[in-house]
Amino acid sequence: MVCVTLLLASTAAGAQAQEPVIGGNGVWNAASRLPAALARGSLFVVEGANFHGPLQVRIAAGSRAVMAPIHEATSRRIEARMPSNVPLGDATLTVSAAGRVSHAATVRITSSSFGIYSANGLGWGPGAIALSGNGIAVLSGTGLGTAGVIQVLVGGIRARVVQVRRGAKDEITFAIPRKAPQSCWVPVQVLTGPEQASNTVSMPVSAVGPCQTPAYFPLATWAGKRVGLVVVSRTVHPDYTEDEALAAFLDLRSTKAPSGPLVYLPPRGTCAFYQTTLDSEASLATSFAAVLLGELPGSGLNAGIRVTAASGKTLRSVPAAMGAPGVYKAGLGSSRPEAGRRRLPLFLNSGDLRIAGGGSDVGAFVFSQPPPAPFEWTNREALRQADRGRTLRVEWKGPGSGFAMAILVSNGRSMCYCIAPAEQQHFEVPSYLLRLLPAGEGGTIHLISLPVKDFRKIPAAGLDSTLAFSTTIQQAAVNIH
Repeated sequence: MVCVTLLLASTAAGAQAQEPVIGGNGVWNAASRLPAALARGSLFVVEGANFHGPLQVRIAAGSRAVMAPIHEATSRRIEARMPSNVPLGDATLTVSAAGRVSHAATVRITSSSFGIYSANGLGWGPGAIALSGNGIAVLSGTGLGTAGVIQVLVGGIRARVVQVRRGAKDEITFAIPRKAPQSCWVPVQVLTGPEQASNTVSMPVSAVGPCQTPAYFPLATWAGKRVGLVVVSRTVHPDYTEDEALAAFLDLRSTKAPSGPLVYLPPRGTCAFYQTTLDSEASLATSFAAVLLGELPGSGLNAGIRVTAASGKTLRSVPAAMGAPGVYKAGLGSSRPEAGRRRLPLFLNSGDLRIAGGGSDVGAFVFSQPPPAPFEWTNREALRQADRGRTLRVEWKGPGSGFAMAILVSNGRSMCYCIAPAEQQHFEVPSYLLRLLPAGEGGTIHLISLPVKDFRKIPAAGLDSTLAFSTTIQQAAVNIH
């Protein structure tokens, strides 16, 4: 017993003595979760490991070092306040735990870099915004610092700032613009300089009655329900085209909110910015539906061994995905040359599809689904370079007034997410959002059609909410500088 006690004590002491570690990109604004810059006086978070014992957070710039007051801490997370006397510019941050010091993380100290708190604490989704009922709202955040000019944008429209209260947590009172778009998920950003934007959160805006979620994209309201989603897509790559189908039947009754930001569709004519949960190597072009599905966490519902898609006399099987109950996924056809393999020809060419399925949890269903509508991306070749100091104009022809166009500009885990009316045939992504993207090669632009009229419901018993739609996706590589 003595040996066991000594061993446990030695192990605990060893754990306490481990060197603290700051995670990669592990220092960020406590509200926005963006790592770009930290303002004097703002609350910030350090994430990592081995934060045991007496803790200190030290910021060093040149020959000067200051200690940041710690508000709260766990073994993996520290929330502290940036001292107001820390020198501006590049600095290093270290964590001392029980006398051991972490490696240094590089940070940039600014006079202002604002973040808005969100309801989920993740820096995206519905914001921590209180509505007074008379067109006045109050948002909370941190990082205003000494900013002189403060702009609040609601759906891209400048709001009148009524009052500003500064502190560790800042409050901005503003009047909702009368011309702001109306939706449950209107994007809100704060600019503390001509091009210095906060993270994006959303707020409901409605002139009369409750806010309205787009009927063609209700995924953000699905938490707490049994749901079905069917997406058939045509992805046009520079050298080949692929057709794909995905179906998902999920029980979301144990979930309270989506786990990702893409389901919070901005109203047409507006943009949002997100740090995504996507892996930097993930391709939205071949997994757009799968990305949406990943933001709807829940348990699977049995809709049969397979779902089928039929066009004329041709039938394609969409089998259940291995290890993912309730999910059905298959490539339907491709023009991509594949050596040594028999390639299925393109499938989504013309005429409505017949989608069918059904199982022990989801009643039998059959419904017609239109094929993806084509469009032409007219300035695709001109968008090889994107200047973060200028707006990015995207132009297309088609698919017509029954569609919205999603424009996603991404690099790594950062993404600008815009929705435009298809009949407008062009859209400009604002530079203040592009500036939040990291510079470098490997960026992508995706142009995606979403039907606002010809979407379908899945006529199956056992489901509370359903959606089926067809989409065409095009992508282009871009260097962001």
